[in-house]
Amino acid sequence: MKWTGKLKDENMKVQSVKITNANSNAQRFSKYRVVVGTQTCGLTPETVAAGETVIVTCGSAPSYIIGSSVTIETTTDTHLQIAEVEIIGTDGTIQAADDALKNNAGTPCNANGFNSCYNDLARQRHNDYREGHEYTDAVKANNGAGRITTLLITDNVRAKDLQTQMNKATFRGQASQLTVPKDCSMNMYVESGPSSSVEDLVKNHVATDTWYQTGEPHYDYKTGKAKAGTSDAMKSAINDFTTMMWEQTQTVSFGIKVKYVVGWYCNQKGNAHGITKAEDIKKSYLANIAPSCLSFSSRIVNNVKMYNKCYNDRELKTHNT
Repeated sequence: MKWTGKLKDENMKVQSVKITNANSNAQRFSKYRVVVGTQTCGLTPETVAAGETVIVTCGSAPSYIIGSSVTIETTTDTHLQIAEVEIIGTDGTIQAADDALKNNAGTPCNANGFNSCYNDLARQRHNDYREGHEYTDAVKANNGAGRITTLLITDNVRAKDLQTQMNKATFRGQASQLTVPKDCSMNMYVESGPSSSVEDLVKNHVATDTWYQTGEPHYDYKTGKAKAGTSDAMKSAINDFTTMMWEQTQTVSFGIKVKYVVGWYCNQKGNAHGITKAEDIKKSYLANIAPSCLSFSSRIVNNVKMYNKCYNDRELKTHNT
């Protein structure tokens, strides 16, 4: 189920969406997805109590999400229950962007010990990919619509821990130099091109796109393994892809330093960790890596152009009912 509100300004930059749960006899709700235009802003927390208000942020000044509408929709098989929605943002003018930066000057990206701007950017990009993977085996049981891969939520505590470790002078981009929590998997990206500053990496999707685009074409969704003839190097890239797409993983945290980007995927390690029997490993991959609904007119990293067929089919069905 979903609710959609139209914005008067088609070029409005949405900073955040404030959602209040119904108060009288209302049940808790969890994981409502907020979409601005066609771009996912984020998810509400796991549990929102009756009468409670939560805020879903849509980036950092001045790079808010632009759209002409805001949609709030369920990601589970539950009713949508909202008492109030408040949309906070600015128009698209340069002056408004400057004002937003000034208003945000007291809380810069690194104010809390990690780069919150990059964490927001990378999480949103991950979720753009994840909502393009749908479990089709649930289609008949869900009135013709499949279930998309669960969207990730940022873990700020672990983001700070990760960034603290990366900030040490001894860190040189080696995975062994990081103490990864026991319930987390890890991806690492190293920028090899001429652009290798934090200022450049924080503005683009190069790490996320590389993890997805390098490995995904070589993954076989029917067998849960690499496609026949895949090189060992590409098998390693597949691990990066499946790590970022693993269904049971709930939270993500990112650290960024010079030319390095590291992602921690937590609350459930990916890639069938701890499972030894081949049959059980296959079942785990098939259960956690949903088939892709995405098609690409460009797979060039940081210039990816994709079309989400499942999302468009769901929206068309909704509009026609």
